[in-house]
Amino acid sequence: MSFRERAAPLVLLGTLGMVLSEGGVWNVQGLYSICVSRPAAVVPALLFCQLLYVCVFAVFADILHRWKVADAFGLLLLGSVYGLLMEGVFADKVFIPSGLGPPVFGLHLIRLTFTGLSAHPLLPFLGGFLLFKAVHRGEMGLARPGFEERELGRWAAVCLAWFSVAFAAIHLRFFGGPVPAALQAFLLGWVGLMLWLALRASTGGASAAPEEVLPGIALPLFWLPVAAGLFFRGRSLAAQGRLDAFLFYLAIVAFYALLFALHVRGRKTVPERSVYGEAFPAAAQFSGAKLAKLALSAFALLALLRGGAWALNLQRPLAALCLLAFLGCVVFSAVFPVYALARLVRGR
Repeated sequence: MSFRERAAPLVLLGTLGMVLSEGGVWNVQGLYSICVSRPAAVVPALLFCQLLYVCVFAVFADILHRWKVADAFGLLLLGSVYGLLMEGVFADKVFIPSGLGPPVFGLHLIRLTFTGLSAHPLLPFLGGFLLFKAVHRGEMGLARPGFEERELGRWAAVCLAWFSVAFAAIHLRFFGGPVPAALQAFLLGWVGLMLWLALRASTGGASAAPEEVLPGIALPLFWLPVAAGLFFRGRSLAAQGRLDAFLFYLAIVAFYALLFALHVRGRKTVPERSVYGEAFPAAAQFSGAKLAKLALSAFALLALLRGGAWALNLQRPLAALCLLAFLGCVVFSAVFPVYALARLVRGR
C-alpha cells in the first residue's frame, strides 16, 4: 500500500473530526482573537489545528483497528478517553478553577463533563467515525452533482441545528450577540476547502484497509508528547496547590480506558473489521460541484436563518435550544458511565 493510500483516509478522518469538534460548535473565539491581533497567523494556526486532529484521530483509529472495534458502545468508551485528553492535555478546560457548583477533588464537574465526556465522544468521535465511513465509501451522495429532496431536507436540518449553536450563551457573552456572519462565512469557506482537498486525495484510493493504520514506531511519537503534556500539566497544578484535581483527572481517564479494555476483551464475538476497516474500499469518485453546491447552500441557508432570527425575534428560542442541548450532554455524561458499568458487570 502506497503512502498516499495509507495517509489520505487519515487526513479525511482528521479533517472531519476537526470540523465536528471545532466548527460544529462554532469554537471560534480563539480564531477571532488571532484575526484581530495577528491576521497573518490565521492560516498557520488553522493548519496546525488540522494537523493536530489528523494525528490524534490517526492514533485512535489505530487503536480501534487493532482491537477490531466497530460498535457504538466501544466507540463511546474510547471517545471519552479522547475527549478527556483533548480538554485536559491539548487544552486546559477541565482544570479551569471556576464553574457551576462546588468543585469535587478540585474539579468542577460541569467543566469535566462538558465537553470532554459528552459532546466529544458523541459528535466528533462516534459521529466522526461513522461519517468518515459513509463519506469514504461514497455513501453520502457526493458522487452525484445534483440533489435529491431527502438530501436537501437533511442538509437544511443540519444547517438549522448548526446555526442555532451560534446563539449559545458562551458566544453571546463573548461577541455580545451570535457568532458574527463574516466569521461564520470564513469558517464555512475554510471547512469546504479542506474537505475538498481531503476528498480529492482519498478518492480512488485503497480498495482494502491496511493491516495496521500506523506503523509501530509512530505510536511513541504521539504518546510521548502526551505523557510530557500530562507531566507539565501535573507540575503546574501541583505548584498551584491543586494536585488533587490532577490526580482525580488521571483516575477518570484510567476509569474509561479500563472500561474500554474490559469491553474489547470481554466480547463474545469479535467483528471481522473495525469501524475504520469498514470505510474501505474507497469511493471511486466524488463531485467537486456537489461539494461546492453544499457550501453555497449552507451560505444561503445561514444567511436566511440569520435574517429570519432577527425578523421573527427567535434569538431566545434558539438560545433555549442550545441550553437544552447542553443539558442533554450533561445528562449523557452522568448516565453513560453508570450504564457502561452495569453492562460490563452483566457481561453483555
